Amino acid sequence: ISALEADLARQQAFQREAQQKHDEVQASLLDTGQRFSVVSSQREELAEALQRSRQDLSDCKLAQDLEAERYAAVLAELSKHIASEESLRQRLHDGETKQLDVQQE
Repeated sequence: ISALEADLARQQAFQREAQQKHDEVQASLLDTGQRFSVVSSQREELAEALQRSRQDLSDCKLAQDLEAERYAAVLAELSKHIASEESLRQRLHDGETKQLDVQQE
């Protein structure tokens, strides 16, 4: 009987150990699932932040391109005014030269 009791005690100890291992694995799986959920959520947040950053960069590039176009238009207009002023100065200079030539004659 004592051999049977000892065998029963070993089996019960083995079952308790197996149940403890099972509980540890279940807890680990639950923890892993929760961590996976958190990581997935963080990944989604990072993906959204990346998309917003890409959109912001695109918007900035567009604004920069528009500013460059406006700057080029202002420069073109300024160049026209400078050319017109130079033309007027040349005509004025030519007119003054002709007037002097006429006065000298």
